[in-house]
Amino acid sequence: MEICILPLGLGETGFLEPLKGKIQNIFECTVRLLDSILIWEGAYNKTRRQYNSSELIRYLGNIIKTKSRVLAITDKDLYADGLNFVFGETDLYSGICIVSTTRLKNEFYGQKEDSEIFMERLTKEAVHELGHTFGLRHCSLTSCVMHFSNSIIDTDQKGEFFCNECKKRIFE
Repeated sequence: MEICILPLGLGETGFLEPLKGKIQNIFECTVRLLDSILIWEGAYNKTRRQYNSSELIRYLGNIIKTKSRVLAITDKDLYADGLNFVFGETDLYSGICIVSTTRLKNEFYGQKEDSEIFMERLTKEAVHELGHTFGLRHCSLTSCVMHFSNSIIDTDQKGEFFCNECKKRIFE
């Protein structure tokens, strides 16, 4: 099993190597960092000033030729139809998921920058979306990384790891 991390229109990339290591440890697999690509502007909604995550995933599905699971990371704000924003989204069939760093940063909420909190949040959301690529649904346990995050508070409160039940579904 291999997971590929795809930087998507990212300005800053210094956090990708630490994220790669965390994902490697959690999923016990090979993780490869792909070359950065530009974000597809066709997914941009000028009125909302956000990118449609579903359209980005569809676009990536057309240009990425790998059997590996792909985690795209962008610093652009994302939304999905019917939602004000999303931290990330997954397409269960293609194995492609996307996570935005925008709302994971303290600065978005008018708070002081904290790279440690940012990395914790990014790891949780990346592992959560990758969990969906393994067929996991949202978990009712608030400590499980697969618990749904409706706000940054939810992300901060959940754990970085799978509960025993979710872990069993992935590794068995």
